[in-house]
Amino acid sequence: MTRRSLFTLCLLFSFASLTFSGFLLLRRYITFPFDPQLTPIVHAEVEEKEPFPVQLVIPSQRIELPIIPSQLKDEQWQITGNGVSLLQTSQPTLKEKGLIIYGHNWKSLLGDLHKAKIGEKITLVYNNGDATQYVIQSIMTVRPTQLDVLDLAEADTLLVYTCTGFLDSQRLVVLAHR
Repeated sequence: MTRRSLFTLCLLFSFASLTFSGFLLLRRYITFPFDPQLTPIVHAEVEEKEPFPVQLVIPSQRIELPIIPSQLKDEQWQITGNGVSLLQTSQPTLKEKGLIIYGHNWKSLLGDLHKAKIGEKITLVYNNGDATQYVIQSIMTVRPTQLDVLDLAEADTLLVYTCTGFLDSQRLVVLAHR
């Protein structure tokens, strides 16, 4: 391989890498008219007898997103690009344990969650039309391996979880109580 062809190959690879990096950067900060679902979501069984949350509203951050029931599958968090996911557990009812909601930190989803402040309100709207209001009590950044933070979701607690930091190397956790 000649020096010129090696230089051309390196130049093409650099251009392709920069183009892809630019797309990823735009995807995070700009809302696109299409919102692809990157990971297949597993819909959990929701018992119809009890009301369940269908919308997450954080007025101060202009966040209004549909809530899609989901679960862990093969130790992977099933996630959607069309809203936020509600982690379904083996708990018999949602009242016995707090709620864990997670989603992408894209601009069109939870991208502005890092701007939330303690004392701000989060509302969950239920399938029967009722709404429950939570107040943010704490905001923390943890490592992705710190899953014990999910244990903070006790009764009457809402935990909102998303990626943050350089290349999504950390997790942003917002804890709110009724």
